[in-house]
Amino acid sequence: MTQVLYYNYIEQGGYLMNIFNTMKSMEVNYTKTDKEICKYILRHFDTVVRDSLTDTASVSGFSAASLTRYAKKLGFTGYDELKYQLQRDTISETTENSEKSLPDQYANLFREIERRYPTSEIKPLALLLYHADRIYVTGFHNSSASATLFNYRLEELRYTTSHLPYDEAFKLDAFTRKEDVVIIFSVHSGSYRDVVKQMRTMGSECPKIVLFCMDPKHVIRSKTDMSFVLPDEHTIGYDHYLDPSITFSYFTNKVFHELKAKD
Repeated sequence: MTQVLYYNYIEQGGYLMNIFNTMKSMEVNYTKTDKEICKYILRHFDTVVRDSLTDTASVSGFSAASLTRYAKKLGFTGYDELKYQLQRDTISETTENSEKSLPDQYANLFREIERRYPTSEIKPLALLLYHADRIYVTGFHNSSASATLFNYRLEELRYTTSHLPYDEAFKLDAFTRKEDVVIIFSVHSGSYRDVVKQMRTMGSECPKIVLFCMDPKHVIRSKTDMSFVLPDEHTIGYDHYLDPSITFSYFTNKVFHELKAKD
């Protein structure tokens, strides 16, 4: 796990401006796209430092060319050099501190889920799934495993359901109908923007669309019939990355509790 710090300490007894300060200080020269890229990098730091340029472009919705131009605006020769500097300017939290705090932070996260989504808020979703002719579940990148598990558990309850890899989700308008439900797992990214836009062209035959995410300003939230915004580390004031799959799992357990109550 990593913690984003805004200064690197050097032996001479001072502080050296690092990439995070540079990004902030250059804001006056940013275009609208630059501002969005900067915001995305800071918010999704843990995945940005791990993923390739192609993967980041796919998940974030920005083109590889835009990401490369942004890196060059900061003074780097290209995106890879920017990513390398991001990795360098990160200080790892000690294992001891992580072990002491991590269970408490997940407990805080779960408490926030309970506060946001008591049983009364889960029941409408359970009812929608209970009456669906068929359920389609999809998730991309960090959300893929959660989508797969959700679909598997629906199968265990003998629901008519299918898990769709991201690329197959673009075919949903060809075989879904208004009696169906499509569930999208998407932490923050706009990857499903075109999928939802395509389904909405079906008019009255469009299936119900449900979004599980962690961003109240998620780009497809306003286009869905039902959305559930789950808390993340920022919500509870924690500096370290918390695994979204654990958050999704806790929430979907609440959903399955309601579905089982209907059987």
